[in-house]
Amino acid sequence: MRDALDTAPGMPPLLRIEHVQLGYETARGRHVAVDDVDLALGADERLTVIGPSGCGKSTLLRAIAGLLAPLAGRIAFDGRPVTKPGPDRAVVFQDFDQLLPWRSVLGNVAYPLRVNGLGRRRADERARELLDLTDLSAAADRHPHELSGGMKQRVAIARALALQPRLLLMDEPFGALDAITRERLQGRLREILDETRTALVFVTHSIDEALLLGDRVLVLAGAPSRVVALHDVGTPDSQGEARTQLQALLADDRGDDRD
Repeated sequence: MRDALDTAPGMPPLLRIEHVQLGYETARGRHVAVDDVDLALGADERLTVIGPSGCGKSTLLRAIAGLLAPLAGRIAFDGRPVTKPGPDRAVVFQDFDQLLPWRSVLGNVAYPLRVNGLGRRRADERARELLDLTDLSAAADRHPHELSGGMKQRVAIARALALQPRLLLMDEPFGALDAITRERLQGRLREILDETRTALVFVTHSIDEALLLGDRVLVLAGAPSRVVALHDVGTPDSQGEARTQLQALLADDRGDDRD
C-alpha cells in the first residue's frame, strides 16, 4: 500500500486534498459526511474511489469539481485553490440524460468549445476528432433520443474531453449499463486515457471496475466516512489479493445515505 500523499517521483501533484471535511449545515448544526481526506494525485494518474452506498464518494467528486465547498481543509488543483468549476476538470455523471436533447451528437460535443470562444468550423473539427476517438463518427448527426445508453455515455465522455481537461471526473458513468456494454466502455476508456494522457478520478461501487481502471484505489467507509485504505493496484497477478483485501474492508461497513 502506498502513502496517500505519494505521487510519481520528482513530479508535483496535480491534485492536492489537504485534510478536507465535507458536509452541510442544518438547523441542528453541522452534518459531516466525509472527514479528514488527505490525498495527492499525480498528472496522468488514475484514482478510483470505492465504498458503501452513502459514504460520500460523489460528495468528494463534487468537491474536486468545485461544485461543493469544503467545511474544512483545502483542495488545490495545479497549485491553485479550487473555488469553482473549471474546464481543467471535466465531469461525467451516471445520468444518460446529461446531453442537450435538441443538439446532435456533433453539436453536443462542439457546444463547450463554442461557449469558450472557438469558431464554429474549428469547434466542429475538434468535435469530429473526439467522435473518432470515441468511435462515434457514424452517429455525428443523430440526436440523444436515437442513441443507446452506452452511446450516450461515449458522447458525454467526448464532450468532457473537448476542452482538453487535465483531470476527468467520473461518477459511476457505467453503473446503469448492461455487463457487456460496461466491459466494452471500460476498455475504451483506458485506451482514451492512454491517448490523451488525462488524469482520472472515477467513483464506482464495483471492486472489479476499481481495480481495472485505477492505478490506486481509495476506500471510504464509516460514519462520517474516512479514508480507510489506499491500495496500489499492481500487476494483474496481484489483483486477486487486492480484491480480497477490498472485500474484507467493505464487508462489515453499513454507512448511512450520504452520496
